[in-house]
Amino acid sequence: MKRVLLLHGSGGMGHIKAADSLYAAFRDKYPDIGVENINVLDFSPKIFHWGFDESYNFMSSITPPLWGALYRYYDVKRKESQLTHLLSRVTTIESKLVKFIEEYIPDVIISTHPFPMQLISYTKKHHIIGIPSVNIPTDYGCHRFWINEDVNLYCVATDGVGKCVEKHGVSPDKIVVTGIPIHKKFSGVFKKSELREKYDIPKSARVLFLIGGQTQHDDMLKIVKNFLNEGEEMYAVVVSGRDKRLQGYFNDHGMSGHPRLRLFGFVDNIEEFMAISDLIFSKAGGLTVSECMAMRLPMIIRKVIPGQEEHNMRFLVGRGSAIHIKRVKNIASGAAEILRDARRLEEMKKACDSIRKPDAAYSIAERVYEQFKLSGN
Repeated sequence: MKRVLLLHGSGGMGHIKAADSLYAAFRDKYPDIGVENINVLDFSPKIFHWGFDESYNFMSSITPPLWGALYRYYDVKRKESQLTHLLSRVTTIESKLVKFIEEYIPDVIISTHPFPMQLISYTKKHHIIGIPSVNIPTDYGCHRFWINEDVNLYCVATDGVGKCVEKHGVSPDKIVVTGIPIHKKFSGVFKKSELREKYDIPKSARVLFLIGGQTQHDDMLKIVKNFLNEGEEMYAVVVSGRDKRLQGYFNDHGMSGHPRLRLFGFVDNIEEFMAISDLIFSKAGGLTVSECMAMRLPMIIRKVIPGQEEHNMRFLVGRGSAIHIKRVKNIASGAAEILRDARRLEEMKKACDSIRKPDAAYSIAERVYEQFKLSGN
């Protein structure tokens, strides 16, 4: 049996979701192939795994300038190599990961996070380096940490990312534009009118979708209240997601019974809420962006994490599928202005069409299957 090893790390859910989407695509399209999906940090001490996640969350949300400074500092080959050497020695991931790969014996290794392939490249003294490998950058920009001399294939989001990877010394024949892998549920066919009836939203309504976790509770409440005051045709759908306290905060402030507000906690059918909406207020993570583009859902972006989210936001704004509004007080009026302008909204949706690649996970699986000859035993 041919085997595929998927590797990811932490530091944001996007890398994990991308790996999960690829896992599902391989299992769906090539059921005879063995597939393992591994977080390399599971090979490290629990305290390091926890610390890695928490330090990223802290820097990206509490001290974003520090994260931005580190992002730029390590966008250099020599410094990136020093970091890999240090982390490998401190965490003991290297030896445990090598042992796992030697026992599993994959035919190809695919990484949706830059750290795993850096570790593998660092272990050139081990014979596992001969296994073909694939890197999948999960943003609309690139960073030196994704680049490894040993990688055989790069599956990138856009031509621009491909050119950036090429500037770092990668041969063009190793680069293919596939899009960022997302779950197949975002490529489904949705009957908007039926879904709006399900959630008691008129067909003629202008719907703004807001996702929690990116904005302080009082600011989110202010945005929603101001938006609903923009007119009787304006409806808001709020999903608190992993921000468990947001729904309660809205209820405590008398919003639970508002006739034009639909309020939800954590959901596993977010694609339905995207399908009934005309515009979304959300963060600019690579997977989130790709899901929105797949659903033809233009974006309003406020805060971005320096580095990767800056790349994503600039790309979207430049293509016309998103707008960047920095001040909370301007978001509601900005959203209403777009929703009242049918022509502008349609232009933004067409811009989404020029970016969307809803079948990226399957395209990558097919490319890997054919290029690395995974058919047969």
